[in-house]
Amino acid sequence: MKEGSRNRFLKIVIISGILFGINYFFSFYRLFSDSMDPNLEVGSYVVALNNNNPKQGDIISYRREDNLYIKRVVALEGQTVDIDKNGNLFVNGQFVSEAYIAQPSLHPISISLPYKVPDDTYFVLGDNRENALDSRTDFVGTINQKEITGKLIFQIYPFNKVGIID
Repeated sequence: MKEGSRNRFLKIVIISGILFGINYFFSFYRLFSDSMDPNLEVGSYVVALNNNNPKQGDIISYRREDNLYIKRVVALEGQTVDIDKNGNLFVNGQFVSEAYIAQPSLHPISISLPYKVPDDTYFVLGDNRENALDSRTDFVGTINQKEITGKLIFQIYPFNKVGIID
């Protein structure tokens, strides 16, 4: 093998390895819903760390029936969620300050409150509470750990919001 061919082959192997590593550890998504406004708006591009073990407060991506969804984890397995008539969130009886939401909202809701989060599941809410289908509804319910594809860590578009996702 000639020196030039060998160098080209080595470059291809290295670039392939880097691309494989990026795809193995990270996923890239575009948002098509306003359920996470004002923090993540329609058309935003985000990066998720491929991880299915989120913590309370993390924004996650999950798949259900070939669709991708993005919501915030507000309660973990075994915790009890309650939402008062004004839309204020309580977890295990403690008020949760949510500076990241535009406006608290109880609706839409079809579950009975208080609600105990089953084992191996997460209770998720959209930041745009009035426009989010989330764990408050029987339609969505809690998110099984196996459905979670990642934790959002970085926003890459729009450019005025580029940065780490809290």
